[in-house]
Amino acid sequence: MKDENSNLINLLGLAGELQLPAVWLKEQALKGFIPCLFIGKKIRFNVDAVKTVLADLAAKGANYED
Repeated sequence: MKDENSNLINLLGLAGELQLPAVWLKEQALKGFIPCLFIGKKIRFNVDAVKTVLADLAAKGANYED
């Protein structure tokens, strides 16, 4: 069984991986638009899960500017 926690990265790592602003990603996570895990005050992301959600939003033509 694969350890899913091994795929968790921090906000700056996600921003670099996706080439998106860290501030925007954090806002989307706090609003519940992209999946994340809060560990105390730290926030972690599964890159594959976030990519899936963003791809679904793009396919639907969703536009999240805020």
